[in-house]
Amino acid sequence: MAAIQNGDAHSYHAASKIENIRQCFRIVKAIAVLLTLTGSASIVLIFFSPFTFYFIRFFSVRWSRRLNSFIFGRWLSMWPFFFEVINGTQVIFTGDKLPSAERAIVMCNHRTEIDWMYIWDLAIRKNRVGCIKYVVKSSVKNAPIFGWAFHVLEFLLIDRRWEADELVFKSMLSSFKGFQDDLWLVIFPEGTDYSEEKCEKSRKYAEEKGLPMLDHVLMPRTKGVCVCLEQLRDSVDAVYDLTIGYDTKCPLFMDNALGTEPKKVYIHVKRIPISDIPVTNAGVSDWLVTEFVRKDGLLSHFYKNGAFCDDVSSEKELSLLSGLLNCCLIIGVCFAFLLFFFSFPLVRAYVASSCVLLAVSTFVNYKPLPVFNSHCQKALNRENGTKHH
Repeated sequence: MAAIQNGDAHSYHAASKIENIRQCFRIVKAIAVLLTLTGSASIVLIFFSPFTFYFIRFFSVRWSRRLNSFIFGRWLSMWPFFFEVINGTQVIFTGDKLPSAERAIVMCNHRTEIDWMYIWDLAIRKNRVGCIKYVVKSSVKNAPIFGWAFHVLEFLLIDRRWEADELVFKSMLSSFKGFQDDLWLVIFPEGTDYSEEKCEKSRKYAEEKGLPMLDHVLMPRTKGVCVCLEQLRDSVDAVYDLTIGYDTKCPLFMDNALGTEPKKVYIHVKRIPISDIPVTNAGVSDWLVTEFVRKDGLLSHFYKNGAFCDDVSSEKELSLLSGLLNCCLIIGVCFAFLLFFFSFPLVRAYVASSCVLLAVSTFVNYKPLPVFNSHCQKALNRENGTKHH
């Protein structure tokens, strides 16, 4: 009996030691990944954006956006690669298979703080990862480096006060009218991530207004979606309605970085042709609530059965070779720039000037106006003046 107990204790300590080693490995891997992503973001942003976002934009907004989409799309492509290949997260797509070259408004339920990152996993498969524009809280512009990136990538930064946000929406979106700029505009109509407390408040509001009671999503805020459709209806092909679910708990950013959660991400895709969506604001509001009732039913089925449906779409797996080559390219360019930085005083002066330019322009929401006439000039002028209203 004693020998058995000693054997069990030895097995327990061995298993515990192995788990500690695995945990240490996960932490080291997470630190390496985060340093790679943040370091490369800083270098790419500081070295490239003065040229692609500021200088080129004086002559052509279109070509500035194309260059930004290409360069920063290479960097953004590293995120899905790390999620799926390095962390081993399986992203499972169901529903409609999307075409590869559409302009679209993308709306999604908001389960947790990392939902928006997994939309890149769909975008990269459609060659749209570089042209995604998110509607996000304006407070993110205060985040070091990433706040600058959100400005350069032209995310819509809102205060969640409609009297201020309406002008931001209209000014920014009016510069994206027309099919010349690739665009996926991503909006989370719930306005915040899901929690039981927020759900209870949402249900009370629905009861007061005579709206359907929702269990797994919050009642959508309709004004933002209405103005997006109002501004872009004539220049987008469809609305992509995404419903996202996770195999276990709702993961946080550090769960994702450590590679512990999620193991599986389920994304159900519904493509809605723009011609099928009502034209009036009242009609859009009713349509959006109906879509969220459907989404709530999808999530009820998901939590009961562990999947949105039996049919899995044929979205391709990410290429290990392409991902590695892309990462090597980005990291190689970053090392080359670091070598220049430490070798030439003029490069260090350029970096300092670039940081000042990015910090100031992000703070005051400045985007250069084209020197020559363009379809965007008036819209950009209004957007640059938004902060002063």
